[in-house]
Amino acid sequence: MNEDIKSAAKQAGVPLFRVGYAMGISESALSRKLRRQLNDKEKEAIYLAIERAADRSRDNCKSIDYRLYTRNNKLYYMLAKRRMKVKELSERSGISCATICNIGICKCATVRYITAYAVCDALQCDISDVFPG
Repeated sequence: MNEDIKSAAKQAGVPLFRVGYAMGISESALSRKLRRQLNDKEKEAIYLAIERAADRSRDNCKSIDYRLYTRNNKLYYMLAKRRMKVKELSERSGISCATICNIGICKCATVRYITAYAVCDALQCDISDVFPG
């Protein structure tokens, strides 16, 4: 449903989290909104948000707004800072996507040293940048 909106965002080169941010809502709230039938007024608001987000990216604003990511979640913060996706980190580190996601949402109580060092090597950062002391 609402594939036209998703394709418009993709064609403009704007990820959905930026569209949501331009609308003042989170990516998950936008995703939930796109699952149902939208009226013309709602669609128009989303298209305007796509245009605003595309204009910002055209202004050579290459920085990510890190306020979208909390500093408590250091792994996802570092991924955003490096402009890297979980899949890319998985390929570079040799750690499964599921394990990386579990580390990211703090589901793992402990992380093996070999896993931690593999993640940090792939992110090219210090271990204290990702894992709390």
